[in-house]
Amino acid sequence: VSGNEAVSGNLSVGTSASIGTSVSVGTVASIGKSSVSAGYTLDVSGNEAVSGALVVNGNVAIGRANAGQGFELDVNGNARVSGTMEIDSTLAVINSMAIGKSTVQSGYTLDVSGNVAISGNITMNNDLIITGNIIPTANVYTVGTPEMPFKSVYITDQSLNYLIVTGK
Repeated sequence: VSGNEAVSGNLSVGTSASIGTSVSVGTVASIGKSSVSAGYTLDVSGNEAVSGALVVNGNVAIGRANAGQGFELDVNGNARVSGTMEIDSTLAVINSMAIGKSTVQSGYTLDVSGNVAISGNITMNNDLIITGNIIPTANVYTVGTPEMPFKSVYITDQSLNYLIVTGK
């Protein structure tokens, strides 16, 4: 067929069809199935491939019927990002998060495997529990300040060592 053609009824293609430039569907379309599910304009069954950009104007729900209230992307199930993921606003983790490993150790909300670099203050509202040594990177750091001293320091009689530093 060449030129403009109109079909005013059902069009059925047995095996395959090739369309040169564009396709326009009036109300609803079904691909790979015999009917469109209620509430959908396009209903596709099977695997899809997109080569080029996929632009979605609206909310996207993966693994669920609709995106939750206030979510533009709502994923129910596991998701993987290979490469860099940039977050321009807030990252809220509801349950737990593992960094540098695949699982979170029982009893922890955040479980990090590897070195952590923090350039800024850390504010803690509870106890700091350490299972290793506290080692400064240079002989210039203090514990506490004259304005903010520690109330109490508990040490054993074998744990306080005085070093004589020369050249200062």
